[in-house]
Amino acid sequence: LEAGLSALLLLFLGVKAAVLGKFWVAYMSFIGVAALLAFLLFNWYPARVFPGDTLTYAMGAYVAALAILGNLEAYAVALFPLFFVELFLKTRSRFRAENFGVPDENNRLRPRYDRVYSLTHVFLRLPGMTEQRLVVSILSLQLLVSLIAFALF
Repeated sequence: LEAGLSALLLLFLGVKAAVLGKFWVAYMSFIGVAALLAFLLFNWYPARVFPGDTLTYAMGAYVAALAILGNLEAYAVALFPLFFVELFLKTRSRFRAENFGVPDENNRLRPRYDRVYSLTHVFLRLPGMTEQRLVVSILSLQLLVSLIAFALF
C-alpha cells in the first residue's frame, strides 16, 4: 500500500514539476516512481515483503526534499491529506492501533477494533472488503486527491 501511495505522490509531483519546467525534479520523481513500480511488480499480491516504516519515512523525506528543492511545497502538502487524516486517527489510539484486518473464512477482512483508528479501519467497515479491494480503494482515493490537487495548483 505504501509503495503504491508513494508512487502516486511522486508521479503527480513529477508531472507538476515537468509542467512548470523543473525537469530535474521531474526526472528524480520519475526515477522514484520506476523504483516503486519495480518493487510492486514483484510484491503486489500476495505481498511477500513488508517495508513498513522504513519505506514510509524514506519516501516522505524524498517527496519533501524534491518539493523543497523544486519550490513545490504547497503543492506537495496538497497531495498529503490522506496522511494527515491517518495522523489524526492514529492519535486517537495514542499510536498503538494496528492497521491489520482480521481475515474470516472467506478471505474477507473485518476490523480488529470497534473504533476507527486508521484510514484502513474506515474501509474495513465496508461489506466484503478483501486485502486487494482495500489497497485498490485507498490507492483510488489517493488518485482522486492527487487529481484535485493537480487541478487546483
